[in-house]
Amino acid sequence: MKKITSLCLSLVLMFSVMGAVAAQERAISLWYGENQVELGGHQPVIQEGVTLVPVKPLFDQMNLELGWDGATKTVTGQNDNLTISLQVGETTATINGTEVTLPIAAASMDNVTYVPVRALGEAAGYRVLWDPEQRAIQLLGATAPAPGEEVVEGEGSKGFLWQVEDANSTVYLLGSIHVADESMYPLRTEIEEAYAASDYLAVELDIAMEDATEFEELMFELGMYQDGTTLSDHIPADTYAALGEVLEAEGLDADAFDMFKPWVIATTIDSLQIGEAGYDGEMGIDMHFLNQAKASNLPILELESAALQLNMFNDFSEELQLELLEGSIAGYHAGPDENAQYMIDHMIQMWVDGDQSLLTEMTEGFSISEEYNKAMLIDRNIGMVDKIKEYLEDEENKTYFVVVGAAHMVGADGIVTLLREQGYTVTEL
Repeated sequence: MKKITSLCLSLVLMFSVMGAVAAQERAISLWYGENQVELGGHQPVIQEGVTLVPVKPLFDQMNLELGWDGATKTVTGQNDNLTISLQVGETTATINGTEVTLPIAAASMDNVTYVPVRALGEAAGYRVLWDPEQRAIQLLGATAPAPGEEVVEGEGSKGFLWQVEDANSTVYLLGSIHVADESMYPLRTEIEEAYAASDYLAVELDIAMEDATEFEELMFELGMYQDGTTLSDHIPADTYAALGEVLEAEGLDADAFDMFKPWVIATTIDSLQIGEAGYDGEMGIDMHFLNQAKASNLPILELESAALQLNMFNDFSEELQLELLEGSIAGYHAGPDENAQYMIDHMIQMWVDGDQSLLTEMTEGFSISEEYNKAMLIDRNIGMVDKIKEYLEDEENKTYFVVVGAAHMVGADGIVTLLREQGYTVTEL
């Protein structure tokens, strides 16, 4: 049970190290509500981590009349409520008269125009979901209220939101869960309004990074044995055998991870549990706001770095790494009342309800070891507070929207407590 709790705690602490072995790729499907979109044999493609889909079937499903100007390579889509215009090769689009920045340019492939589906869908007010198990993109009805529709204050998931004010600046603090599903949305009005009023988005790490090459290179450099040894030289034989059974159950060779250190393998097994339970980082609170910020060109700040997070894991003692790996293996075999899906369901409900007392109890009552807590919580919280204080001392009267794992916020060593102890007024919203 302790490991399952640590898995769930990690969801409100950080979302950083990716699985070391990618799942076998299948074709990506596109869905509009519960109906699969017929793509006419032209499959979605991924470029620089962004999914592009053929524009005609996408616009058809959005009830947009498609237009094409061959001279300028301009695509347009229009109905009574929505107008979209963009050019092939350009990273800007105009949506209802407002220019937005796309994460990647529209492209022409085999005489078919492809567009970034998430950026266009969300900018147009749709919810764009990703199902990693089925490799499916789904567009759901617009999240923005229709013209004349009444908006009820406080509707939606409550979450954990605070406001910190200084003479010069305002900082909003939102405690995040890094993987989720559609039940987290919509968020209550106060959260979205705080984001809309902000000049900057600050996150632990920009996990929507367009180029992950540097991150991957560093992960492999730190996460693989460089001294000629392999995993079996560092862990007990029975643990190595148990890991082999897990890997074979996932369709891999029992020795597939022999070159990797236990912290990489533990994180990968945790990621497998999360994915198989139907949850995804694409639906996490961090990604929700990162996608909005990238679409609207809002500046993004990082409280930490990939190097900091990866080195933190790599600096764990061999004893702690073994404990994490053995816990991940035990969690993989957990029963229905202790497995990842059961625990994450309860974590999401805690976030939807804004149950701060439960969050605090979980954070303060949890302990793998003093080493783990110091690295994962205490030291990182201090570093984040130092960055937040820089924002508060900004003399340009800017507003910052800070999204970090919810467990960083609460408790005796939490960000909220540390800021209050240093004389700042922190108001729960």
